[in-house]
Amino acid sequence: MMDKPAPFDRLKAGHRLCALDDIADPGSKGFVFESPGGEMLGIFLVRKGQEVFGYVNRCPHMGVPLSSLKDLFLASNGQILCDKHGALFEVESGLCTEGPCRHYYLQPVPVQLVDGQVLTA
Repeated sequence: MMDKPAPFDRLKAGHRLCALDDIADPGSKGFVFESPGGEMLGIFLVRKGQEVFGYVNRCPHMGVPLSSLKDLFLASNGQILCDKHGALFEVESGLCTEGPCRHYYLQPVPVQLVDGQVLTA
């Protein structure tokens, strides 16, 4: 079992990502940010009821984005899916349960829910 990566900390806390109601339940939503140096960063959110989980959009197997489609990160069974390798990840922990990166984790992006809005934490 691999250690969980440190939470992603390059986004300023309190940045509004979207309203909770903007994400289907269950569902996912992707975001892309550009750093001052021009580096592109993709993250995504997954909603389960009143809970939201955030991750960096990068498969631990090869470092490629999990999904080439902006808001489609979930498999039919409700787990997070890497559409390149078929890897499956637990929504709550980011742990890979099937595929070439089994026992590796997605890098979490801390988020919080405040008055129906999803913010970076």
